[in-house]
Amino acid sequence: MIPTIALLHTVALAEQPTERNLAATNLGVQYWNAPALKAAALAPGDIDGDGIPNDQDPDSKNFSDLDLIFGQRIRWTLSDNGSTSVRLRVNGQFTYSPGELGGSPAWKRNRVRQLGVSIVNDKVNVDIGRSQIHKGGPRLVDGLQVVAHVNNTTDVGAWAGLQPDLFTTDPRMRPGAGPILAYAASRVQASAVGEVVFAGGGLDRMGALLQARASAARTVDVAVRADVDLAGGPRLEDGQLFVRWSPVDTLSIDALYNVFSSFLYQNTQNLDPDLQRFGQRIVSVGNEDYLPALYQDCMDPGIAQMAGMDFRLRPDGEATGLVAKLSARYRFGNNAPPLPDAGTPPQCILADTNSYVRVSPRIGVANLGVGGGLDISLDANVYNIEGHGQSDAGLTIYFEPKDEGLFAIDTSYRMLFNKYDAQKNPDGYSGTGHYADLFVDVVVEPADMMLGIGLNFESEPGVQADGATPFNEGALGGFLRATKYFRPSK
Repeated sequence: MIPTIALLHTVALAEQPTERNLAATNLGVQYWNAPALKAAALAPGDIDGDGIPNDQDPDSKNFSDLDLIFGQRIRWTLSDNGSTSVRLRVNGQFTYSPGELGGSPAWKRNRVRQLGVSIVNDKVNVDIGRSQIHKGGPRLVDGLQVVAHVNNTTDVGAWAGLQPDLFTTDPRMRPGAGPILAYAASRVQASAVGEVVFAGGGLDRMGALLQARASAARTVDVAVRADVDLAGGPRLEDGQLFVRWSPVDTLSIDALYNVFSSFLYQNTQNLDPDLQRFGQRIVSVGNEDYLPALYQDCMDPGIAQMAGMDFRLRPDGEATGLVAKLSARYRFGNNAPPLPDAGTPPQCILADTNSYVRVSPRIGVANLGVGGGLDISLDANVYNIEGHGQSDAGLTIYFEPKDEGLFAIDTSYRMLFNKYDAQKNPDGYSGTGHYADLFVDVVVEPADMMLGIGLNFESEPGVQADGATPFNEGALGGFLRATKYFRPSK
């Protein structure tokens, strides 16, 4: 069954001008329930074929979940003498599950990416506490980071301290340090961030993250990324080559090639062909507990690869017009990775999973209706996943008034086709599956708040382990969330 859990949207403070003070508190509740799975779990037999009877199998009983979410982002100037300012920076999210029915611990996770102060002027930036390493991708440091602005295009610096877990952000006794070099001109950007990290009495990692981007006018854009581990011999852990050609404003053609041994940098929907929109949003805020095949907290001992192309046609500006996209992905490699360490969690053993080819056409119309805020599109996905076919097709509607912009409605419906085959596709369906969702966001201007609601339904007709008995895995999910903004008085 594809898990369908709601999520709490995060507040994109990074899009705000850096000199503005702003704090945002995010509170909410998310819930999912699979009543059909509950009925199957209470029935005689072994629904998941693991040799444990349903009434004794904890996995068969985990059919409901309730989570409370608290998130806080702060960017606030504590002092400013005209040349140097001291700013408080906080970015964290916490998940607590008081109503867990499947036996999991109530405290689920914390994701803290910033907690400290920045001292900023025209010549240098100093970060004290937990900060995101400048141009370091997902890397964090609990300690000190200094970046000097040599001129308008060049930054030079270094970081030192304890490096938290790269994926969970939990504190770790991993002392380390590394240099920072960045160059940014109008059409060329490049950066290199090094790291030497120790743990357990020895060298944990010695490597570098290298990134570069170049553009020719507005027609060609090329980006390259390589995350290299030098300890024990050079090894490319994650890398990407991306090329975009835009001969006219309304048309773009993309080509990409990815090499990866973790999911941290990747667009998850490109990695798992079964993932629906609720699942995509969950991953973006770190709720990987419900996506066992997609744990971002994992380093695969093998290397997987992906190649792809996208063709996009869109109207010029906010004019009403045709929207079309054709996307293709081919994931391969990783069929015989080295055996993982004995302590590797089962969800991190990603050998030969999700090798597939996917072709995805989409067509629709953008900027319809009064105020030009209605987008309607039809799309489909056709897969070959490790030798068996799978497909889905659906309708997506998005409406946001352009003039007011005080609310937005995003809804979709999909039909899922994944025929059961005892040999090639034992997780397939005995019939047609269905998926639907609805997201509504409302801005409450007088209170400087944003309210959101999300609902989700999914039905997957399956076949029990005996290969003959049908059952329906239905799931309901939903969330409520409120985001309160705090700004200085004008």
